[in-house]
Amino acid sequence: MNAPELLVMDEPTSGFDPIVQSEFIRLLKAHKAQGGSALISSHNLSEIAEICDRVVFIVGGRIVDNQSMNELREKAPKREIIDLDAVLEKLVDENPDQRLEEGE
Repeated sequence: MNAPELLVMDEPTSGFDPIVQSEFIRLLKAHKAQGGSALISSHNLSEIAEICDRVVFIVGGRIVDNQSMNELREKAPKREIIDLDAVLEKLVDENPDQRLEEGE
């Protein structure tokens, strides 16, 4: 892979087996260590917790939260693994999709 400053990826590990997924994460961390950045769209929140410094939650097309992983770790229920699924569920509950209420 060449050395772009910014990688933009949508569901980058979808369909990867665990070995390939681990290798992808290793490569992404190496890219970050070399000063690179990545913008990742993913529903795999445990993977996001492992590789991202900042998380933006989008509900109904609107940004409803934008925080560093350290801030989310402080918010999350105290567990060994950050439960970003629970954080997202709470944000969805707090920010109903206006499009559904309008009958779209």
